[in-house]
Amino acid sequence: MKKILAALLCVLLPAGILCACGQQQAPVETTTTASAPAAPADVQAEALYADYLLNGGYSDFLYDYDNPEADFEAEAVLADVNADGVRELLLHITDKSSAGVRGFYAVTILLGVQDGEVRRLGFAEYGGGSGGGDYLNIKYDTVEKKHVLEYEEFVRDGMFFNTYALHFFDVTQTDAEEKMFGLSGSGDVVYKTAHTLRCVQIYADSEDYGEDAQRILAETDLYKQEDGIVTAWEYDDAYITEAQYDEIAARFVEPTDPAYQMK
Repeated sequence: MKKILAALLCVLLPAGILCACGQQQAPVETTTTASAPAAPADVQAEALYADYLLNGGYSDFLYDYDNPEADFEAEAVLADVNADGVRELLLHITDKSSAGVRGFYAVTILLGVQDGEVRRLGFAEYGGGSGGGDYLNIKYDTVEKKHVLEYEEFVRDGMFFNTYALHFFDVTQTDAEEKMFGLSGSGDVVYKTAHTLRCVQIYADSEDYGEDAQRILAETDLYKQEDGIVTAWEYDDAYITEAQYDEIAARFVEPTDPAYQMK
């Protein structure tokens, strides 16, 4: 537990955060940088986040937060994700003592302040296993010239099925229906989904997923079939070409503005 407290105290500083990340490729942005003085509302929000985390908030999203053998690594960014004038806290914690076949266990949490209280606005979990895992990210939309919240979702069932999806949100609206993303259904975001970009791969002769492959073959000719694997691409539930998929995915890049970079 002490290791988590030390890591989070390092990132929850009033000035914004630690040193900047490495150089990223993206257009020049004109948003306020992390070095700008914090507004009074931001100072209050930072104090609320720190109080919440240091007084049991970890237990809301880390199953082994009090494990003395755990070795946690934390990254965070304070950024106004929903343009309400108060910065939200996007926090990514990796458990370096819990390694799976495909990496370490990790969680990403989006916290916000509503009515003077800290609220969980989003959660994503990466289990480190072969079944996939999810992340929450801030990306820069090079077409609409703005920062966006992205939920990255990957679910795999061996060679028979996998789906990789990027969900983007209308952060001005909350969703009345609770969303459950990911392999275990543990992922959620309170905001209304604006767009979803998805790539699906299915083994056509699979006993469990063969019908899904046949449905795709019947619904569209915008697919690729190779070595028994059917691959299809979708944007907002409409089939698109692979080239269109690549073009849409490429428009969302890592932020270059330090105010939106994880530290």
